Amino acid sequence: MSSSEVAEELRLVRARMEAFDEEIAGTLAHVKRLRQRKRDMLIDLNRVQSPLLRLLPPEIITEIFFHTLPANPTIPRPKLAPILLTHVCRTWRDIALSCSPFWSTICAADILYGYPNPNLLAMLNAFLERSKTIPLSVSLVPPRSDFPHNRRMFDGRARTELFTTLRRTSHRWSELEIVRPYGEMPLLLRADEGWAFPLLRKLSLVSPLGSRPPNDHPPLSNLTEAPALREVHMMGFSPRKLSLPWGQLTKVSLDNITPVDVLDALSQAPSAVEASFKLLPAPFFSVPQRNENASKGRPRALKSLTLKGENHIIPLLDHLPIYPGPFRTFRLQCTGGAGSPIEPLAQFFYAFPGLTDVALELDGVLLLADLGECVQNLTRVQTLTLGMRNGLMNGRFPAALATNPAILPALKALTVREHIDRYNEPGGVDTGAIAEMLRARCGTLRAFTLYTTFPLGFTSEVAAQFVDLARAGMEICLRSHGTGPFATVYFSSEWVKA
Repeated sequence: MSSSEVAEELRLVRARMEAFDEEIAGTLAHVKRLRQRKRDMLIDLNRVQSPLLRLLPPEIITEIFFHTLPANPTIPRPKLAPILLTHVCRTWRDIALSCSPFWSTICAADILYGYPNPNLLAMLNAFLERSKTIPLSVSLVPPRSDFPHNRRMFDGRARTELFTTLRRTSHRWSELEIVRPYGEMPLLLRADEGWAFPLLRKLSLVSPLGSRPPNDHPPLSNLTEAPALREVHMMGFSPRKLSLPWGQLTKVSLDNITPVDVLDALSQAPSAVEASFKLLPAPFFSVPQRNENASKGRPRALKSLTLKGENHIIPLLDHLPIYPGPFRTFRLQCTGGAGSPIEPLAQFFYAFPGLTDVALELDGVLLLADLGECVQNLTRVQTLTLGMRNGLMNGRFPAALATNPAILPALKALTVREHIDRYNEPGGVDTGAIAEMLRARCGTLRAFTLYTTFPLGFTSEVAAQFVDLARAGMEICLRSHGTGPFATVYFSSEWVKA
């Protein structure tokens, strides 16, 4: 091309670019005008809705206000409900101030430290006054991060007025949550001070991981006078380090504990109906001898038990002091890979044939033979959840359920969660075998859910079988969220109902 032709070509390209710039500018201007029109419409919409809201009865507005409250205990702030509701208009303020439950959840942070903001005490007094005489839900949480960390901590004799003001209302506390290092607990719950907890029904003590009490530390002993206490959640506490009315508790949840703590809690809480334990992640402790706790009590009303930890917790099943009568729900979650003996789990199911709800989530490979040994005694199980890494639904398990009605004969709901290493994933799941299993169990099985990293594929014939099962009333959810090249595949019986 000659120089003149090149110049002409450049001119044309620049002209097209300028045209694009003008078009973009026009489009942006149009978007700006549309956004302004949208804002104007929102103003008109609010103008129309406001009279409608004012026409609602105060009782309805009160119910609406409840949905604006923070879901979790939160430090009071003027920009959050319920304080924010008092700043909108006189009507809203009157409604908010007249409803004492709005102010019954109190969260305080600066209770052991000097605090520079005097408004904290004013807001606390406002909450206490507006809540009138109803029971309170109190949370004592760590200092706020926006305050300096080098403040002086009070030694318990000269605690802040914020804490002493709140403490005087302990006779109204129905729920108490303390999230503090264990070293600060004695300053909050001093054994030489009387506490009145006549209404306390739920207690949560959370000590950050790594701040467990020393073995020679005396237990906190001023929490025993709580006649209504029924539910306890503790993290980082051994039952031996906290004097509670264990005999009256119906729900116990302990995190970051040892196997001995599990046995202690079960033996000290004979009225427990629901128990959940999360064990420390390192097997540096030993399971006690089989008969060590034989002389202690056992919860005769226990219906539900949850155990979480690494795979070394399975031998603990041989030692649990559980009465088989009402025991119906068992959940076991193990991480850390394979290597733990499966015999204690099989023996546990043999000892408790009355279980109706079982969940096994094992971060390792469980052979089909071992699984069969575990579930062969679960003749009354109605809800079963299996979370594994061995491609359960890609093997013989569906065929076993389809051809052997003696396996899990009472099963009504089955959930399988599988996660397979992307580099070891074999062929996709045989959805035809799953459909055959569901048809064979259609009389009793009402719900089936599968989450897998295997690829899922459907022929038109197999898809029609799933549709027929869904129309027959079975709830089905199949989801493949495979790694690598496998796209998400999802089937839900809700589509058929729609």
